[in-house]
Amino acid sequence: MSDRKEKVESETNSDSSKTNKWRDVVSLNKEESNLSNSSTKSQLDDSKISTSSDNKRAWEVACSGISLDEIHCLSEAILNMTFVHEIAVNPWFVIENPSRNSKTNAVNEDLKEKYWEKLREMFAEEPPDYSLAIPLFGEIKKRIINLLTPEQVRLISEVEGLLDVDLLKQQIENKCLDVRQLFESVLELLRRLCAPIRDEVVDGLRKLTDLIDMLRGVFDLLELMRVDMANFVVQCNRPALKEYSAEYERIQFMKLLEKDPELESSTMKWLQRHLNMESNDGSLSKKSFEDLSNGEVSDIINRAYMELLEWDPKDTYPGTFLIDRPRLVLLSMRYMQLILCTSCLFISCNLAGRDVAEMKNFYKNLKDELLHTTDQIAQKGMMKDLEAVSVFCNFKVYQVYMSLGKCWTREQSAVLKQQILQIVDEKNQIRKLVRDRVYDFILSSISFRRSFKDPMPSNLRMVHREVAAFTYWFARILNHNRETFGVYYGTLIKKLMDN
Repeated sequence: MSDRKEKVESETNSDSSKTNKWRDVVSLNKEESNLSNSSTKSQLDDSKISTSSDNKRAWEVACSGISLDEIHCLSEAILNMTFVHEIAVNPWFVIENPSRNSKTNAVNEDLKEKYWEKLREMFAEEPPDYSLAIPLFGEIKKRIINLLTPEQVRLISEVEGLLDVDLLKQQIENKCLDVRQLFESVLELLRRLCAPIRDEVVDGLRKLTDLIDMLRGVFDLLELMRVDMANFVVQCNRPALKEYSAEYERIQFMKLLEKDPELESSTMKWLQRHLNMESNDGSLSKKSFEDLSNGEVSDIINRAYMELLEWDPKDTYPGTFLIDRPRLVLLSMRYMQLILCTSCLFISCNLAGRDVAEMKNFYKNLKDELLHTTDQIAQKGMMKDLEAVSVFCNFKVYQVYMSLGKCWTREQSAVLKQQILQIVDEKNQIRKLVRDRVYDFILSSISFRRSFKDPMPSNLRMVHREVAAFTYWFARILNHNRETFGVYYGTLIKKLMDN
């Protein structure tokens, strides 16, 4: 473990005794996730934290005028926060195998390929030259021992005996090393250590006749086993990690604030807007923070949360959502898609008439197709997408009319197209009506004024599954954020009202 990692750990331990209960787990799994330095980021839907403009800005500010060691500590803190955060909000979080698609990895793979080819040439000499493989034997031993616990004394002793570098070096010098037998013994040991799902990999390696391919396969297998072990530890310790994740994230965030005050500034501006809105409504006029009820403070925060669904991704997100930015960008897209699809569905069913709208599976099939068609819809180029949607809706209604022996006229088709194209305008009555219904449902859910078990309002029955699923994921992020930063938000609101 590097010095900078030890420094971060010691600082964290001094901040909170509770964190000690699972800090080692974070370190172990973080070390595993560093296989590609992108394991946790790979779970963040379709975005990567490292490429977000918010994070670039945060790093530009945070890393100006500080030492290299401090930058390393900040990097470690954010990566640890991301790792713990993923476990808290993503029930299916796993550490994935490192990606080999990046330019850096492509260069590394090219260098490795040249190394293996050189090794192959040396193995093919007469007699074979195994001298270049000695460091690899030591690396294999190190990686296997890293998979074991200190209590597994017998296994550690077996590994050290099997891969005794000094002894292997002597055997190479005396030209009596049976490399094939050594690899067979290593594979037998790995079979005993690996998960049953990897037995097929071991069997495949044993069938290889080329020693270099076999050696490369051993390293690939060790990488898989390392990831398997990391995910096993995550699974075993998930309850403990979830229990203290909010506290840990809060501690790390406060450390980041010391380096980047802009994180707090962006959060205060966000809350200020909704504090002003409440004041303009008259509900908070002439009140001090001490006069506010918990419900009033929660209302301010909940309305601020709802703004995130209609946030322009080009703008800086609140600092407390630094890690969740990729998810929020994706949720904003899904929120708009849900509103547009529901609007098109209402328009189509209304113009098609009750007989068509109530036909078995008509609106369900139309809804599913619309959601698929608008999967990549965005504000830019929306008119073109809506034109395609209008053509599709007209075709579906036309098909049903034909099956009923009715005529879907050009005039009706033109009206349907016109009404669908008009929802490009946010002020369009149908779009605004749908938006308000979805907005109110989500707001009442995150405000705990309704339960997920309560029946869906009748005006959203057509899309009840989609709205419920969307609300569940949005609420999951917000609940963790509230637990982590709820008290901090209260402090900021008090500061804003006092000023």
